Amino acid sequence: MSQVMSRLSHRMRWPLRVIGGAGARGDADSETGSAALHADSQTASVALTPASYRTFSKKIAPGLTAMGGALAVMGGLGTWIRVERLEDEYVGPERVATFMGYAQPAGVIIAALGAVGLVVALLWLSPRLLPKVIPVAAALAAVALIVSRLVALVDQSEGIAAEARQSSDLQFVSFHASLGWGAWTLVVAAVLLALGVGAGVLRELDRRRGFPE
Repeated sequence: MSQVMSRLSHRMRWPLRVIGGAGARGDADSETGSAALHADSQTASVALTPASYRTFSKKIAPGLTAMGGALAVMGGLGTWIRVERLEDEYVGPERVATFMGYAQPAGVIIAALGAVGLVVALLWLSPRLLPKVIPVAAALAAVALIVSRLVALVDQSEGIAAEARQSSDLQFVSFHASLGWGAWTLVVAAVLLALGVGAGVLRELDRRRGFPE
């Protein structure tokens, strides 16, 4: 009888041990899962820290401002409008008029502002805020003047072509008034100057917020 009871008790304890082992494995799996979730949360928090973002290089703003200033000097003094007419289909077009930027007060002013921007571009590297206002002011003034002059040049070239078509004194097959290389150079100069100001201002804001380079 005692042997039978011992065997029964042995059989009853065996499943309990198995169940206990499964519970232990379940606890271990839950601990492993919680540890993995904790590691993932730490990784996500590290990925979102300010140290993972780097601001613009300190060379971008002065480089763009210097290139834009140099192009503003060239475009301000270069060819703004060229007028060509074609009198015969078998002869090439003839240039009848050219409007140069250096002959206009606005062209001289744009070139002067471009030269100022070229010279003061290195002030972007100053650790203080006040010197950086100078290249910002020069670049924005040049961009504003360039945009206003480009709009006026487009209207002027269209007016020249319309006047030529209405004139009875001019005999031609085709008449064309278009922007010259100086005007297109001013377009590129305005874009570079605007990008330089944008990069410099954003970098200054990032530095004040503590973002590294």
